[in-house]
Order: sequence, then structure tokens, then C-alpha cells
Amino acid sequence: MPVTLIDPVDIRVAGWNRLSASKVGIWRSCPRQYWMSYVLKLKEPAPVAVVRGIAVENCISRVLRESPALIGDNMPDRILVSPLDENGNLAIESVDGWPGPTLNGILPENRPHTLERLREWAFARVDAHFLRCTEEALLRWEMRPNRVGERTDLDPEIVRSMSKAGIELHLEEVVRCKEEFSDEKIALWRTGSTRYEWPSPNGFPWKGLNLEPIEADTGDIKWSEAWAISRPWFVDPDAPDFSMNSIHPEQWFQGEYDLIYRWDGKTRIIDLKASLGNTDRSQLYPQQLRMYAWLWWETHNRMETIDGLEIWYLGDGGYRKMVDPPAEKDLFGMAEDLSEIHSTLSNIQSEEDAPCEPSPVIRFASGGMEIETEPEPNARCRTCTYVALCPNGGHDAQLPSDLTTEAFSRTVPVTPISHIKPRVTVEGEIFSMIQPPKLEDGGVTFSFTLRQGHDQAEVKNAFRTAPKNVTRGLQKDARVRIRGGIPGLWRGRIQIEVDNSASIELSDGPQEDDIELIDIHPRVNAIGKVWAIELRPGIQPDGSNQTTWRIKMADSSGVLSVIGFKMNVPDRARGIQRGDIIAIINGQPGEFGGQKQIKCIRDTSLILISSSDECADWRL
Repeated sequence: MPVTLIDPVDIRVAGWNRLSASKVGIWRSCPRQYWMSYVLKLKEPAPVAVVRGIAVENCISRVLRESPALIGDNMPDRILVSPLDENGNLAIESVDGWPGPTLNGILPENRPHTLERLREWAFARVDAHFLRCTEEALLRWEMRPNRVGERTDLDPEIVRSMSKAGIELHLEEVVRCKEEFSDEKIALWRTGSTRYEWPSPNGFPWKGLNLEPIEADTGDIKWSEAWAISRPWFVDPDAPDFSMNSIHPEQWFQGEYDLIYRWDGKTRIIDLKASLGNTDRSQLYPQQLRMYAWLWWETHNRMETIDGLEIWYLGDGGYRKMVDPPAEKDLFGMAEDLSEIHSTLSNIQSEEDAPCEPSPVIRFASGGMEIETEPEPNARCRTCTYVALCPNGGHDAQLPSDLTTEAFSRTVPVTPISHIKPRVTVEGEIFSMIQPPKLEDGGVTFSFTLRQGHDQAEVKNAFRTAPKNVTRGLQKDARVRIRGGIPGLWRGRIQIEVDNSASIELSDGPQEDDIELIDIHPRVNAIGKVWAIELRPGIQPDGSNQTTWRIKMADSSGVLSVIGFKMNVPDRARGIQRGDIIAIINGQPGEFGGQKQIKCIRDTSLILISSSDECADWRL
């Protein structure tokens, strides 16, 4: 099967924690780049070029889904739209809502009878789809506050030409299918009995193995039939993002295939690249495909191997690059190597675990043909997105290191990011049980008052969590120690939240590392340069009103997130740009997903110290 469906209750590893070919590629390119991207979660700028690949793949998929026996040259572009279920996922289990059975189809005599006529039909369908595919991809790009550039930087004609290049490469498969598909096979195919369990998307229900194809004809194989028979599996263009992944049986690796050809009895994986293939990234693509071959083997009980791998570079008319699939004996070694990488990446604690060790840059010609290796060891650093934050970059990012700032006509102290402590360990006596412990989702929900002398704090499970590492001895008068709790203030009273990274244990009394409640100050001032805007408040390009603001900012000591919700979003947040230096005054330190953050509360203020326009050499 090309897709792994997991019931939400059976998910053991969340999608964002799984290994992927892109993660492996970045780690091998430079461990420090991986640290910046996946550990610190510093989003890279999103140029309009990312739109091209999305739009091209969408357009090709929509044309492949159609059939010259069902859709005419000049018909509208969205006749075949796949239905979604009540959860917003592709309605794979349903036989209702699929548009294919509702269409009359095209009479056999009016279908293409030559390759040239089939090409005309396919290119006409590209013409019908490419503009809307481009516009939709541009709108989604415009929703990304971390974007750079303008929509006019993308020429839709490039999307059209690359989509046609992909269809032309598919037509090579159609020609070979028409020449090689035997009379016995075509007779069997016409009955519908050879339909795959996971069929190629074609506008008809997925369920049912004996559905007679709409293209079925008589006599020798026809061009419309060859188009349908050779149609690869691909991600249905109406499926939600990341819903069609193939996932390792142990759930620690995932990937999504572009095209899978199966018509000739062999399984081949094709990766679509909306480029010429003449950049250093071309050294990563064969590795990615080999990992996909390994993933197919793992998800088929290690009983089925891939017969072929190809990269289709779609620039300049299109290029096929063949990649040797790993032999079965090599797949066992890949399993061991990737498992080791997964273990390594899961245990990175600091940047010392991710050294600045860039791999050599390789130059390529069009079509992914290797030319030479750059002699300079750090050539990769010249174009790295994180050059401003890396010691190998040789670039002064002008990151602030201030210990004070001016706010409201007075000087206030500033805490360096590396010195912000979002968690505390505190010991005391349970004075009262506000909410008795309750088992929930394998963990515990609770709320109680912790007392130290005359000082008190409310201790409770963090929002939407039921922490597991909690003693079952929570009761009035018990002495407990909260390790790694996240302190905050609510209506002037100290609160300590316990999430899955914190714990509560029974205590015999105070220890040296315990903090006194009176010494907890859940407020902080910080200064940083805005690296990325992840969510911008206000009216969005799609007309929605966003009430959350989230950015990443860095000082000379570290990186953290700043987040504000609803009425607590500072007024100046809407005008903040990437590269601005800002001060967050009276924020609440915290942590989410293992990353430090400052939460904006009612009394939090934002001060613009300097704008990105004043930093001429700031490179993002």
C-alpha cells in the first residue's frame, strides 16, 4: 500500500517527531543547520519559488486523474473533485459523492485515436488547470507571514510549461504500455478484476475491486485505455495535507510518494522536481528516493522491493534521471543506519550535539548530472539560511546583548534568553485538594494548593495535558515535590502548571535545589531580533481574523518564541517585521514543545527598538 492509515488512538509517535527524508538530508548536509531548523524551529524564509513546485504537482495530479474517455478537452477544470468525510479526510470508505459515476462519458469514436491527439487532449487539460492551481498555491503562500518576495515574482507560464513536461514524461509510459500490454492482460483489465486495493485516483470510488473501467473498449488496446492502465498512483489533489503519508510500522519514519507506476508488474517510485536539477540539492534527491524504496520495503513486511527509481526534473522540457534502487541486502543496512540517525536526532540536547560540519557542495548540470565538487570546505555556508546565526557564517547578525533597556521613561533590567528559566522545582505541603486526582488518557488531571509557611500556589495539570509522571499519593497534608513545573500568575496568585515534561513525587522534606515560592517571579523582560513571524494578528489574505500572534526572536545568547492570544496581543505586534529588534516587557516565561517561550499577558508591552530597515547588512 502507498499510504498508511493510523487510527488516532493508535498513534505512538506524533507526525512532527517522525524522521523523514528531508530531515535526514539536512542532518547530512550540516548538523548545525538541522539544529537551527528542527530543534530551535527557526523557520526559513519562504520565497515565492516554493509555490512553483506545489502548483506544478497539483496540476499534474489533476490531469492524471482525468481521462479522455470521461473529460473533454474544453471542459471546466474542476469536474472531478473527490469527496471528504466528516473529519475532513478523503472519503476512502465511501461509495457516495464521487463524481465519476455521475458523468456520461465520451463515446469511443470521439476519444483520441492517435498519440498526437492524446497529447493535444492532455495539454488542453493542463491549460484548463494550471492557472487555478497557481492561484491557490499563491494564496496559501500569502497566508505564510514568513514569506519573502512578491507574487509577481512567479510567472504562471512556468507552471504551465513544467506541468506539460511532466505529462510528456507520463506519455512515454502510455506509449510503452500500448506497445507492451498483452491481449490477455487488456481483456482481464476490461473486466475491472485487476484493480488495485489502493487504486490510482480517477474520480471513482476507491472501494470495489470489480469496477469496469470507463475507458474499457474492444479489440486492440486503445490510447484512452493505455492512459488509464499506465496511470500511476499519486496523492489525490483534494486530500488534506500530510494525510497520504506512508509510515514505518514502528511510526518513527514517514514519507509521501509523488508517483508510483505499477502497470507493467513492476513497482517504480518517481519524484517530481519543478526545477532544472542544476543545484547542490540534486545530491540529496537520489538519497531521498532510496529512503522511499526502503520505506516501501518496511511497509510491505519486508517482502516487496522497489524495481525502479526516477527523478523527473521538469525544467527546460523535462529530464528523466534513473536512480539505482537499493538491493535487498542493502535495505537491512539502511534500516540500521536510519534507526541510528533517528536515535541521534531524538537525543539532541544542545548545539554541541549538532556541530558545524557542512558537507561539500557539489555542482550539477541540468538534469541532475554531477559536474564537480567545490574545493572550499565551507562553501555551503555561503548560501545557508542560518548564516546570520552560525559561527561559520562570518556574518555579524547584530544580535542584541543588552542587560537593560528604556521603557516608560525608566531603565528596566533585561534577562538574556539563555538565562530565562521557564521551569522550577518546588516542594511543599498539599493544603487543599481543589480537584481530586482523576485518571484520564493514561495520565492524571488534578488541582491542589501547595503551601510553604504562609505562601501558597495553585498546582494543576497544564492545559490539555494529563501528565503521567505524577504520584498517586496526591491528598491533603501530603508533602510533594514538583519537578520542572511551569510557574505563572493568575489574578495575582502564583500558579504552577505540570505538563508531560514535569513530574510530581512524594517528598521527605526540602532539598538544596528546591526554590521558595516567595522567590518565584514569573515575569521577564527580554530583547531580541525577530527571526521569523509565524502567525500575524489581524485580517488575513483569506479574509479570516487571526487572534493569535507568534514570532521567533534571537539575542546573542539564544532563541525563543513570543506568543500572544486574543486580547493579550500587544498593539504594536501587527506592525512588527522580520529583522526588527524588539523588547518584550513584563512577559510570562514558559515552555512549549521543549522550546522556551514568553507568553504575552494583560500587562505585557512591546517596544520597537530598531526596525529592519536600519540594519543594512541583516541577512534573513
